[in-house]
Amino acid sequence: MSPSKSSPTIATEAGADRLLLGLPGVGPKTAERLAAAGLLRLEDLLLFAPRRYDDAGELRRVSAIAPGERAYVEGRVVRASVRRFFRRATLEVAIEDPAGGSLLLRWFRFRGAVPPRYAVGNEVRAAGLVRRGKRGLELIQPLVEALGADRAAAALRPRYRRIAGVPGLLVERLAACAQRAVQADPLGVPTSLPSLVEAARVLHALPPLPVDEARDALLQGRSLAHQRLAFEELLLLRLAARKAGDAGRAVPLAAADRVSEALLPLYSALRFSPTAAQLRVIAELAPELASSLPMRRLLTGDVGSGKTLVAAAAIELCCASGRRAVLLAPTALLAEQQAVALGAMLVPTGRRVALLHAGTPRRERARIEADLADPAGELDVVVGTHALLDTSLRLARLSLVVVDEQQRFGVLQRAALVERVRATGETPHQLSLSATPIPRTLALALRGAIDVSHLDAGPSGRAPIATRLLDGEDALGIALHELREELRLGGQAYWICPTIEDDGDSRGVLAAAAWVAEGLGRAVHLCHGQQSPRERARQLAAFRDEGGVLVATTVVEVGLDVPAATLVIVEAAERLGLSQLHQLRGRVGRGERAGRCLLCSPGLHVDAMGPLSLLVRVQDGLAIAEADLARRGMGELAGVEQSGLPSLPPLPAEVLLPLAAAADRAAEEILLLDPELEEPRHARLGRALARRAASEANAGA
Repeated sequence: MSPSKSSPTIATEAGADRLLLGLPGVGPKTAERLAAAGLLRLEDLLLFAPRRYDDAGELRRVSAIAPGERAYVEGRVVRASVRRFFRRATLEVAIEDPAGGSLLLRWFRFRGAVPPRYAVGNEVRAAGLVRRGKRGLELIQPLVEALGADRAAAALRPRYRRIAGVPGLLVERLAACAQRAVQADPLGVPTSLPSLVEAARVLHALPPLPVDEARDALLQGRSLAHQRLAFEELLLLRLAARKAGDAGRAVPLAAADRVSEALLPLYSALRFSPTAAQLRVIAELAPELASSLPMRRLLTGDVGSGKTLVAAAAIELCCASGRRAVLLAPTALLAEQQAVALGAMLVPTGRRVALLHAGTPRRERARIEADLADPAGELDVVVGTHALLDTSLRLARLSLVVVDEQQRFGVLQRAALVERVRATGETPHQLSLSATPIPRTLALALRGAIDVSHLDAGPSGRAPIATRLLDGEDALGIALHELREELRLGGQAYWICPTIEDDGDSRGVLAAAAWVAEGLGRAVHLCHGQQSPRERARQLAAFRDEGGVLVATTVVEVGLDVPAATLVIVEAAERLGLSQLHQLRGRVGRGERAGRCLLCSPGLHVDAMGPLSLLVRVQDGLAIAEADLARRGMGELAGVEQSGLPSLPPLPAEVLLPLAAAADRAAEEILLLDPELEEPRHARLGRALARRAASEANAGA
């Protein structure tokens, strides 16, 4: 069935700016749900790339499919009924394929009677994940369409990211409307790419469909149409970055010819000498801090490589110029750790360092806030958590913002401090620290939106962390045996779970803690996000001081330094990102003994763990982030969030880089000819930038 045949008719005069509210099938509630997914206008749907496609050319016989596979089948309805259990109801539809294979389709929390499309004898096409039920193979919550005489044997059906409460078929129909609404695309693009209108037609699988190699590229998410959408995102990003860069002016800090003199007190106070890598990176930062152009730099380097010293040097250059700096950390634990580390380096030079987080006593907090608001205040550096993002907090003389573990903050969170200072007419310099930058940040760096410095010298004397993958039903049993041996040798260990409660796919940390304690015959320490800050601190301190095992969620990903910890075990490791796993394994091997990491996936064969094998081979955090970028793509570069909004399918780095260069050139040419984006051919871009800016402002309110 072609989507265009059932799409509601929309006057094209409304254009891509037409709101979705009021279109056929889009009432106030549906519009609200679409808006929560970032879909407000037809143009948003135009750029809403499907996650994948169902290819009717790959129809399967029921006899050829197995549990765990994603199947695409056709069959005749032989039975349909609504089964009721207390107040719940389930729709069950049994179908039979031409070869006689039977399959059950099931929908939970169903309301109403059996829909007419499932009358006995009707033919349907269904797609979904196969599982083995009590009565044979079944598809749970499948996507289904009724087949008529005009069925297309080789049709592609786009499947979009699920939006709660919005049928996928409605999204498909609205996407077809959006493609028809934009009749012109005057913006010049690289000649190898299609126009935005043509790209949308292909992406939303509207006829005529591509064939052969072009069809394969579309199914793989690497077609020219996907590249055109990537170009659109990159162009908006570069336009926004250039316009923001033109408007921002920073206070120049220590002059380039005075850097060595300004940092001499810091180096003299250290109990060690900076490494060659640290000196090289500081030399990269210094001239940017001395410029009136705001620095935007990402500093990468594995745990222990010396990022804090580089940050301290940047802060010292700021303070030596009579200005203030803040360091934003994602957790109170990490903030406390950084305050101690920076205090040890900077207090001997005469700098005053304060700590501000949710646990700061009220009187101390009031004193810090009053000092920060005073241009003549005594504080030089404030290390804090999200308390620094409080919009009532006034920040006088702020010229440097350091964000530690930047991947733990959202886009708006990282920008909040900068925007508040910019409102005063100044733009602070920015330095972000990360062992494994998120793909979005790395993509921005590769595009030139931010600069990157990398501490390539690993932690002094630290051996690589041996990483193993454990698969199958006995994975946790093997891990428990390894844990016993590690404790017998005097080590300490972490046992990590992705969730607090059981969720059907894996057990939570509470159940795991009970299981590990029973298996060891001894008590374990427990740490998770639902505990009070005081209880978490008590459990972490007990683990650090008493030893044993800490069973925890990913709250221990950063900010915990236990030199005696030698083993980390991660349950359901496939559910965590590579950056998280790399950070978690960085919790061990910080003392005299080398660390080990066991990544467990009880329900999967090791071959299905896919990208996790990268962690076995690679130790460098930046290399892991680069591989993650190539695998996952860059996501929505110009959006508000790092995830959750419409995002692009993955594109390899070798494709992204040339597109980024072309987008940068196009942005420069467009702003040279039309700085305010007022000309008709650039009006759509201007509106898109204005809407994104308003969206960020509203989200940050």
